[in-house]
Amino acid sequence: MSAPEGHHRVSHDDYAGRALPFGDAQAARVRLESPRRVLPEVEEAQSAGRRWFRHPAFIVSIVTTVLAIVAMVVLLVLDPFGDDDAAAAVDGLTITTGDGSVSLAWSGAADGAALYAYDPGDEAPADLSQLVQGQTAWIPLSAGLYTPRTCFAVMPVSEPPAPVPTAASGAEDAGGSMICVSDG
Repeated sequence: MSAPEGHHRVSHDDYAGRALPFGDAQAARVRLESPRRVLPEVEEAQSAGRRWFRHPAFIVSIVTTVLAIVAMVVLLVLDPFGDDDAAAAVDGLTITTGDGSVSLAWSGAADGAALYAYDPGDEAPADLSQLVQGQTAWIPLSAGLYTPRTCFAVMPVSEPPAPVPTAASGAEDAGGSMICVSDG
């Protein structure tokens, strides 16, 4: 191996026959030059061209799109979160009159219910929804919220709010139920 012109490689052999300070005989024989090629040359790898529809990202995109469409169709067909009118309707409204109070109980109206009191001669029904606890309501006579002629309508809570019916048939059409104190 020869150095390019103008450059000179230094090795221990250049000091052959001279006394080396702090050196030993073994170190004098070791060459301080490196081989010409330390690392192999990097060659550009030839990659085969791929059609756009065979690219992995495109395939993954198509698969996830198909899965999303299938999930949407299943949800639309099964409609697990849709409005179920049977679960929203008020059924089996009963009234129990006791000493100084009435109790109302019903089934259905899973999302909540609104309670209205109708008295003959009143222009609008009184909203007693604050007395509803689950599927029951207890109304004390001492509160002055009803009379022996009062009728109660229990309506399911909905968006938008259903109009308050004035007759039992109107309550049933809106998914509610109506009962009077005189029925108890």
